[in-house]
Amino acid sequence: MTDVKHDPHEAGAVIDHFRSVDSAPADYAVDRPPSGTNGFLVTFAGLSIIAMCIRTLLIHSGLVHLPRDLVILSDGRGTVVFPLRLFLVMFFLTYAIHAYSNIWRRVFIGVSLLGKYALFCIVIDTLAWLLHEAGIISISVFGAQMISGLIALGIFPHTILRQAQLPPQGPLPLDPRIPLSAFLKLAGCLVFAIAGAAIALNVLYDLVEVLKSWAILGGIGAGVFLMQQLLAVSTAALGVRALKKSRRHEFSPPAAILVPAHNEAHDIEDTIVAVDKAAQTYPGQIHLYVVDNASTDSTHDVAERIIRECTNITGTVLDCPTPGKPLH
Repeated sequence: MTDVKHDPHEAGAVIDHFRSVDSAPADYAVDRPPSGTNGFLVTFAGLSIIAMCIRTLLIHSGLVHLPRDLVILSDGRGTVVFPLRLFLVMFFLTYAIHAYSNIWRRVFIGVSLLGKYALFCIVIDTLAWLLHEAGIISISVFGAQMISGLIALGIFPHTILRQAQLPPQGPLPLDPRIPLSAFLKLAGCLVFAIAGAAIALNVLYDLVEVLKSWAILGGIGAGVFLMQQLLAVSTAALGVRALKKSRRHEFSPPAAILVPAHNEAHDIEDTIVAVDKAAQTYPGQIHLYVVDNASTDSTHDVAERIIRECTNITGTVLDCPTPGKPLH
């Protein structure tokens, strides 16, 4: 086998096209060392700590009035218990820094992520303020944070996929639609989590207060925290049950066996009988194809007769008049 020399310009284009080691052709895979992941975590933690320290210093100095967790127009709508938006901004910034591309593409990705997120946050905060001032509904600061967090979950993959260079999508072998039963099970888990949290807050009120004082239930509210845990446990239990159920099902797809034969009238019967006997242990359907390759004896007739006598398999005798390659 000769080595193929790749044009460096072509190689760069292919490398930019394939980002996965599994899907990339030989010599084009991009190897990302484990230090890249560790560097991402260190950068994210460092930027978050620095941002929190700067925010705290500016607030205590009184020099600059910063909105709480970057939530504007928030007077009279509660307080911030967790700097969600600040952490999301640091996450987007960290991703842009560590993105596998040139400096200009990294800047573009960072500006795109932060710009979209800032725009959505401004729209959310303005709409929440207008609804509050009009007396229609009061969306708390915490609610605005959660809404912006959910939107960030959509902004990130949308932005990354728009930057990706992927091959055209082929036909899906499976139906991508989620069955209605899956949504019903998820709704049942959600009802269970909400009801369980409500019961726990009333029955175990004293214990909940102790845990809150120890900060075990966090600052997001005991009810929300308990609901999250019950939802996680119930959905995990459904997943384990589905996994065990799937393992009990036997996977026995139809199988076909191909037996080439040339002048095998003297022993083709033993072969077919052996296949029929072995098929007793397989619950799926088995079809035997005997390929009569230019035989000059009675291989074809013997094979057809024995197949008709089989009880565990079905079979077909195929004629192949073109002689095969002889064995030496």
